[in-house]
Amino acid sequence: MTQQTTQFLSGVYAAEKIPLTDAELARFAGRYPLARAAADSMFELVEAKYESPATVFSALARNPGGTQ
Repeated sequence: MTQQTTQFLSGVYAAEKIPLTDAELARFAGRYPLARAAADSMFELVEAKYESPATVFSALARNPGGTQ
């Protein structure tokens, strides 16, 4: 567990006002690198690029009820 990971997770939980004990933070920080690697690996699968829900999306704003 790195200091950077611990600070990141503390910030995320604090921003959402979720209480977190030191033991929970240590457990989450220890598992975070594996979870992050698993999430990042989804973007490396060429076969999944056009599946639903897509890992690639258009950043264009849409306004279905009005004009653009």
